[in-house]
Amino acid sequence: TTPADRLTRMFRTAYGRSPTPEELLRWTAAVQDFASARQVSSGELMTNADVWKDAAHAVFNTKEMIYVR
Repeated sequence: TTPADRLTRMFRTAYGRSPTPEELLRWTAAVQDFASARQVSSGELMTNADVWKDAAHAVFNTKEMIYVR
C-alpha cells in the first residue's frame, strides 16, 4: 500500500468520502512532514505507527470531523 492509499482509506472511514485530488496531495505532503519531524525515512514510512498516529490526530482535528453538517 502507498501513503495515498492509506490516506484514502482514512478519509473514507472518517468522512465517508474519498479525498479530492488536491486534498490527497496536501495530506500526502503532511504525512511526509510528520515523517521528517520524527526523522523517519521513506522506507519506514508505511510501518511507522507514530507518523500515522500524527496523521490520524490531524484528521480528527479538522473542521469537517468536528462539526456535523
